[in-house]
Amino acid sequence: MKKIIYRQLAKECTIFFFLTLFTISIIIWVLQAVNYLDFVIEDGHGFLVYFNYTILSFPKIFSRIYPFAIFLAFAYTFLKYEEKNELIVFWHFGIKKIDFINFFIKFSLIFVFLSLLLNVFIAPFAQDKARSFIRSSDLDFFENILKPRKFIDVIKNLTIYFDKKNINGDLESIFLNDKSDSKNSQTIFAKKGVFESRKYKKVLVLYDGMTINNVNGKISKFTFDKTDFNISKFSSSTVTHQKIQETPTTELIKCILALNNNEISKLNNCSAQSLQNIYEETYSR
Repeated sequence: MKKIIYRQLAKECTIFFFLTLFTISIIIWVLQAVNYLDFVIEDGHGFLVYFNYTILSFPKIFSRIYPFAIFLAFAYTFLKYEEKNELIVFWHFGIKKIDFINFFIKFSLIFVFLSLLLNVFIAPFAQDKARSFIRSSDLDFFENILKPRKFIDVIKNLTIYFDKKNINGDLESIFLNDKSDSKNSQTIFAKKGVFESRKYKKVLVLYDGMTINNVNGKISKFTFDKTDFNISKFSSSTVTHQKIQETPTTELIKCILALNNNEISKLNNCSAQSLQNIYEETYSR
């Protein structure tokens, strides 16, 4: 009889826990998904990247909601049994209060183990995987986010300005400033520009313009009737490097040990300046 009672208690707590966890997580996920639309609207990434990134944000949301869902599930179950005076029935069946408490302590250890698994391994892996989609993404919707008479700098080290788009979608009166080389720069003026895709590369074909190169402080310029400007070599200004919260737990521990032993570490985000943040992230997990 005791086993049946404990099994029923565990079942009710577990069902309400997962119901709470998924319900609240979905609400938060929908709100975050709206904010992540900036990847498409402002940064020019494709919808597949957006979809993968938002789906992989679920483990992080789960990890934040997890403690609250456990507390709510246990509290709701106790209050429900107390309201219906079912706890008194337990005592009449010979269930000791100390045994009842021990059962819930042991049962809670299962949730603790799942929480550690989620926070230490699953959530960081999912976040890094989501960031990898940004790192490997092409700017599929870049030309759609271009607005006339505005300086567009969503692409790192590249600024684009144009006067207007004609009925064919071609850009007119274009200004380009390429600073992909820290020591050198290139400025291009053109009357017209047309986007083309060639062998999975996005190219901006420019017509009737001038290129001004600044190489080691020396200025040179030349005119052209037609030239190709490779957009694919540039990346979005979206953060693509691995953040501390996306770093595997094993690497964080290795970093802490290396820094405490005054050793040089080649791990990502492993520096004396970030040690405090690494401690905080490790403890939070």
